[in-house]
Amino acid sequence: MARILMIIAPHDFRDEEYFEPHEMFKISGHTITTASEKIGDIVGTRGGIAKATLLIKDISANSYDCVVFVGGQGSYSYDHNHHVHRIAQDFYSQHKLTTAICHAPILLGNAGLLFDKKVTVSSDDINQLQALGAHYMPAAVVVDGTIITANGPTASTDFAKTIISHLEIFVLYL
Repeated sequence: MARILMIIAPHDFRDEEYFEPHEMFKISGHTITTASEKIGDIVGTRGGIAKATLLIKDISANSYDCVVFVGGQGSYSYDHNHHVHRIAQDFYSQHKLTTAICHAPILLGNAGLLFDKKVTVSSDDINQLQALGAHYMPAAVVVDGTIITANGPTASTDFAKTIISHLEIFVLYL
């Protein structure tokens, strides 16, 4: 099965965007690692607690098959984070699934990955996304090559299902 890296902000990640995919990945038999700028318990915007076991600065894309950037208010802190951009670029350049939900697609754009790509994002971020050269699609989940984006918490389940279905294809070639 696949090794999935979920990256959350050190505070105020969006609970649904983390916990729903996490549970679905687990049920599907995938291995999940949660990373952040701090190790330990991290509280989401709805009060859920996730445990980060890996620091962002210590991530190697070679150790994982897929990265999931979780949104929420805290994810804004990653928009211009060079460690986060390096991670996104490394996954993408290795043709691994590079995924983001809610506001998090903006960090992919800031990492230079979304120019001329079809993507979706939280409605608050459409103009910023387009300014980064991306083609906004008004859908809950959008796939363009190895990039998968979703527009927010209500898309969390469909986002996870889409990632899982693409991982099933991907792991055939591992």
